[in-house]
Amino acid sequence: MTKIERMQAALGGRKVDRAPYSAWYHFGQQFRDGMAHAELEHAFYQRFDLDFLKVMNDYDYPRAEDMYDVVEPGDWHRLPQVSPWSYDGYKQELTALRELSRRMGTEAYFIDTIFSPWTTARNICWKNWRAHMNEHPDDFLAGLETITVNLERLVSAMMEVGTAGIFFSVAGAAKEYMTWEEYERFGKPFDIRVLKAAEGAAMNVLHVHGSAVYLRELLDYPVTCINWADRDATNPALGEVRKLTKLPLMGGVDHDSFKELTLAEVQAQAEDAHAQLKGRAFILSPGCSLKTNTLPRQIDNLRDAAHRLRGVG
Repeated sequence: MTKIERMQAALGGRKVDRAPYSAWYHFGQQFRDGMAHAELEHAFYQRFDLDFLKVMNDYDYPRAEDMYDVVEPGDWHRLPQVSPWSYDGYKQELTALRELSRRMGTEAYFIDTIFSPWTTARNICWKNWRAHMNEHPDDFLAGLETITVNLERLVSAMMEVGTAGIFFSVAGAAKEYMTWEEYERFGKPFDIRVLKAAEGAAMNVLHVHGSAVYLRELLDYPVTCINWADRDATNPALGEVRKLTKLPLMGGVDHDSFKELTLAEVQAQAEDAHAQLKGRAFILSPGCSLKTNTLPRQIDNLRDAAHRLRGVG
């Protein structure tokens, strides 16, 4: 199978020649321009022979000129709405995606990371998000509205330059952050809007970030695949979630300890994940980003493990 054929089969729950796989980490090069970003992403894709490329998106979120952190509740109203081609951070990401489309063509899917509106709000208000959400909900919701509009525009532009979909990272849908009732108000409605902007894309992945996540509550999200830290003891395993949904599932490898795992342990986790899902609608990957200092040989081993996982009839 070609890489796209393999991914299409896995996403469609059909027979594959062997398990598709991918991996990713933060490169720490968000100070470089979009062309340099594309060069690094493409080199990573080629070096590890990934079945699809999950592009990192670490450029900063737009603020008003005289602010960085959201400190006061009123600051949420000062967040600007921007064009994705006028704000430099978005423009550099789109430049990278356009270049990746030129380089990869029909060879393999590449999808770009989008941090959910709530996740983005938390990232620009690390110190005060909880107080603002609880004590000034109208201000907080106003900020979420602006963030969502900007992300909707960005996702639409990503589709226009040839991106195969988005890797939608949701960090707030977990007990460590809030109750499910709170996330229903401050997270889910905005998530659905951003996902709708990517509607019809070949591969939209929901990444539910963290421990003790509300995974069951998110199974109705309009995506083509789900990824979470399934090796985290507070989260459901792949086999448990298979009983709840027919959506393709992506994971199987412990991202947190990957750097310290022996090659045999990685192989064992890959085989166990494959067995849990009987090789169907399954993509082998870590449950989240690998550590940046992960050695190439360790990712090579993950690739080799995927290549040994044959398709099922």
